[in-house]
Amino acid sequence: MTLEPITITDKLGRTVELRSARVEDAEDLIQYLKVTCGETPYLIREPDEVTLTLEAEKNFLKSKIESERELMLLAFVDGKHVGNCAL
Repeated sequence: MTLEPITITDKLGRTVELRSARVEDAEDLIQYLKVTCGETPYLIREPDEVTLTLEAEKNFLKSKIESERELMLLAFVDGKHVGNCAL
């Protein structure tokens, strides 16, 4: 499932773009996961435990895009990926 991109303003006044994930986001999403896994010791895995392949992430994203019931959203501030959510 995909949604049209929307733009919102956060409580700090920053412009945030929310859009559906694209297959070409796969590499960025893997790197983002590695970074966020290293931000706190309270997560279930460490950055070196992220072993997703680029092909596996692309397949995951394709399945979300083609699904009628699932959605992957990404958030960007100033063109930088700052968050994501799978529904």
